[in-house]
Amino acid sequence: MDAYCSMLTTSNIKANAMALETLPQLITIVRDGLRDAVSRLVPDLLRQASSKQNSELALNVLNLLIDSTGEFMSSQ
Repeated sequence: MDAYCSMLTTSNIKANAMALETLPQLITIVRDGLRDAVSRLVPDLLRQASSKQNSELALNVLNLLIDSTGEFMSSQ
């Protein structure tokens, strides 16, 4: 997740978009390990959600993250 966080915080808009486009696949794969990554991902995703260029992508990833985390927490 550290690599994704650095891609989300770079000033390169294309790198931000690539990270946001591929992050849903990663979330689906590592669903059980999301608990540790949420605190690192959410601030970076919120910054992207407030940007003009990638706000829709970031909001979609945030929604998926919320849904995935909720499913994980309810199964505990």
